[in-house]
Amino acid sequence: NVSGIISKYENLRVNLLGDHQLINAATAIGSLEVLSFHGYKIPSYAIEDGLEKVKWRARVEVIQKDPIIILDVAHNAASAKALRDTIKSNFRYDKFILVLGSSMHKDIKGMGKYLCPIADHIILTKVNNPRAMKPEDMQEELKDYRNDFIITTDVPSAFEKAKSIAEPNDLICITGSVYLAGEVMQLK
Repeated sequence: NVSGIISKYENLRVNLLGDHQLINAATAIGSLEVLSFHGYKIPSYAIEDGLEKVKWRARVEVIQKDPIIILDVAHNAASAKALRDTIKSNFRYDKFILVLGSSMHKDIKGMGKYLCPIADHIILTKVNNPRAMKPEDMQEELKDYRNDFIITTDVPSAFEKAKSIAEPNDLICITGSVYLAGEVMQLK
């Protein structure tokens, strides 16, 4: 339920995983209500329908089952924490396999703080982008959390490695960059 400045919205259903998406939904409702003061009237049924049908690619997006493969664009500590919390509260699995690729100057250490401790295997890779961080540099940044990383040279080999390790009851999470998500979407 959301109480806005104009109306109260009850029994809303949000078609996105994660408690942080509930905050985003409430923010969207508030923004739509503000628009009504400027002549844009959005009926409450349209808001309810929009939240229920919303799709947002690579935001805890399940792209495969058996094993479950999640694609997400978390690229800093806050988004990695939200991803970790969403995984812990919404998925059951035997092993957690993390595939991580990032751009330079991103908070890889902050991401690692939340994701490395819950992973059984971590595959570091390099996205196909001039600003991509090398897996060896990610390994150096993450050394306080682990020292048993699997290094791959590109996204296709990281994706194949993760699938070769995974059993049907495992979870593969691919995250760290919009570029990484885009490459995986092309492989699928």
